[in-house]
Amino acid sequence: MKTYFLGIAGAGVSALASILQTEGHEVIGSDAGVYPPISDYLDGLGIKYSTEFCADNVPDDIDLAIIGTTSKIDPAINPEYKKIIALGVPCYSFAEYLGVHTKGRELLVVAGSFGKSSITALIAAILKSSGRDCGWFVGAIAKDLSVTGNWGKDDEFILEGDEYVVSLSDRSSKFELYSPKDILISSIVHDHVNMFPTMGEYENCFAKLLAKSPEDGLIFACDDYEPIQRLVEQTGVQNRTIFYGLECKTGLKYRNWGNHEI
Repeated sequence: MKTYFLGIAGAGVSALASILQTEGHEVIGSDAGVYPPISDYLDGLGIKYSTEFCADNVPDDIDLAIIGTTSKIDPAINPEYKKIIALGVPCYSFAEYLGVHTKGRELLVVAGSFGKSSITALIAAILKSSGRDCGWFVGAIAKDLSVTGNWGKDDEFILEGDEYVVSLSDRSSKFELYSPKDILISSIVHDHVNMFPTMGEYENCFAKLLAKSPEDGLIFACDDYEPIQRLVEQTGVQNRTIFYGLECKTGLKYRNWGNHEI
């Protein structure tokens, strides 16, 4: 399969490109203003990309297109977008396709206001070092992982879930597009106030994520944050929630060993 990524230099988009490349698919793309560390990362993978938008960049024989959602890609005027639409190939945002592509995997979605990239990378690195060939999607470059996205051959797939909106026209959170078996929530503090003006609106994103958990799924929740404790109770998933935290009394207690990079 040959996939064209319009807006390939985003952290999430480039991680999806990595996943498809590890499956053996051909990946190419373009973006305007490609800078380190993502430019170095793409170059290291040997992924070819253009640094300006031009209709000639898009081959006629692509099978799939992933469309970035940054302000640099205006569907009304972007020449590559217009050509992709004219070709009639399937088009997805990266979150939409990631959700479709990972259905059927044993998906652990790692979410939270912060810490989700580090925790996703940590779990993936532990599984990898233990001999598991798991899949992962991390929205950052991690020291102990060679790629930010990997398909893997085992059932487990560790996916960083972002609460930010899919696009300006679709105000759903990206992680609403995924099908988790298990969920980990690292933290909840009011963030992205441009999209979620009130704390209630922001918390509702995570309530929707918890509601997607199946009856046989587990919730791993940091009880250092009152909103997490409350949402677990409100969504009725207490009986399958494992709490953890610095002062956790009913679950796993962890110790802060200092600042270490994964």
